[in-house]
Amino acid sequence: MIKRVYSLATLLLTLVVAGIVFSADPLFNPALNYEVGSGPRAVFSADFDGDNDNDLAVANRVSGGVSVLLNNSIGIFTTAVDYATGASPSGVFSADLDGDSDNDLSVTNADDNNVSILLNNGDGTFAAAVNYGAGRKPRAIFCADLDGDNDIDLAVANRQSDNVSILLNHGNGTFAPRVNYAAGGAAWSVFAADLDADNDNDLAVVNKLTNNVAIFLNNGDGTFAAASYYAVGSEPWSVFAADLDGDSDYDLAVANLSSDDISVLFNDGDGIFADAIEYGAGDEPGSVSSADLDNDNDNDLAVANASSDNVSILLNNGDGTFAPAIDYGAGNAPRAIFSADFDGDNDGDLAVANSISNNVSILSNQTRWGTTPATVPASDTMSYIFAYTVAPLELTLYMGNFDSGYTASDVNTETISINSAIDPASAAVITSHPAFDGEVLEVVFLAREFILGYGILWDASVQPYTVTGEYSDNSPFTAVGRFIFVGHRSGDVNTDGEINIYDVSYLLTYLYLTGPTPRFPETADVNNDGSLNIFDITYLIDFLYMGGPEPISP
Repeated sequence: MIKRVYSLATLLLTLVVAGIVFSADPLFNPALNYEVGSGPRAVFSADFDGDNDNDLAVANRVSGGVSVLLNNSIGIFTTAVDYATGASPSGVFSADLDGDSDNDLSVTNADDNNVSILLNNGDGTFAAAVNYGAGRKPRAIFCADLDGDNDIDLAVANRQSDNVSILLNHGNGTFAPRVNYAAGGAAWSVFAADLDADNDNDLAVVNKLTNNVAIFLNNGDGTFAAASYYAVGSEPWSVFAADLDGDSDYDLAVANLSSDDISVLFNDGDGIFADAIEYGAGDEPGSVSSADLDNDNDNDLAVANASSDNVSILLNNGDGTFAPAIDYGAGNAPRAIFSADFDGDNDGDLAVANSISNNVSILSNQTRWGTTPATVPASDTMSYIFAYTVAPLELTLYMGNFDSGYTASDVNTETISINSAIDPASAAVITSHPAFDGEVLEVVFLAREFILGYGILWDASVQPYTVTGEYSDNSPFTAVGRFIFVGHRSGDVNTDGEINIYDVSYLLTYLYLTGPTPRFPETADVNNDGSLNIFDITYLIDFLYMGGPEPISP
């Protein structure tokens, strides 16, 4: 074989031509997808089954109904259970509507001109829908206490009647007839928050046809003053209120479908907003959410881009200005996005509803990748879930604190053979590295061979698995552990299940742009020479584009 030598400039050009966007510090793991109904248009997260983790509800516009996916506490979800609603559900929101301390569902039905209320039975199952009239073609819904009586009312954006409907709660999850307020041309999305700092919830409604956002200030009793209007980008589809500039009032972020950007409007503190400032997103951004995604105590933006099949992350500079978008892959035609902590590690993950691939993508935040949410003192018990795959496998077990990436000196390793379905009786006995006594621990299985096409594998069957060991002072611990099978071959540097130009990008950003350390350096060492360097990048390019040999397994 002729050895090819590439300059750094050549490598950069290769990646630019391939359309790679560089990120020195990628925040999110590759998406894990879960099937839902057809044409999902909205997603919301709340604890439905009372186990203190965040579950999912997805409104399916084409097949009808709402899909509920329960979380097993580490960000892995059960198969969707569908509940009937009205025709063409396009919006979903969850809150305790009947005052019994569990989270119910409200769904807008575009073709029936009504709202379905599904009360929670207390265990994450839901009673049959009860419907209440709204305006024409209701598209979005928001639940909040609008009249100050400590129950949750409804605000509904109606795209064909150009208004917002207010349905006040009787206190038991039944609702008074709607009262409508004129909004603008094609009211498309609604958000409730105290915009003028007078301790009641006001409304922001985006109008798709008139390219503006309408602000309705609450009179304090659930009635609203006439709207004031602020221009935004072209065809706004979504609005979100959050403190973006750190001055303790609610600003606005608006996703503009046709102008491919996000409008940011700063609040002056009394519900009056400055002119919009635009930031670029992906193709046809249709949904925006805000949360602190990089753990720096300010609110960032996450945007679902319907035509570019990805999510744009705009990180806040701390003053309400935003860095250029960083894109992460999602499903086909993502239409809605929601941020919540799904895996219990105290950072903001993402759920994305994909309207053509009929699934919801979960992008887990890797700010604290794979670690447990609590420390592990001696003799204590960790409770996790073990997801397993087929046997036989030859695996290496790694245990340690992975906040800064895996290095061989940081962890205990032990090779074990699994020749049948996992049996808790065959638990490996391991000893923690002294540096991790009392710290956050993780156990990971790394497959040493090709497994089912490689990639992160989550078996549909999930069961606990016990590991016993001891600390450096010989005090024992028992862990009911979460074990992750990461079955990928050498060359899959970013562990997304494929070997492609993104692995080249990952290595390049690590080596030259202060990017993160590969999670498992032995699989990033594609030429198996014991080090990570430019020759691994050239080896990958030879394999991908020049007919070179496959990366060498460790």
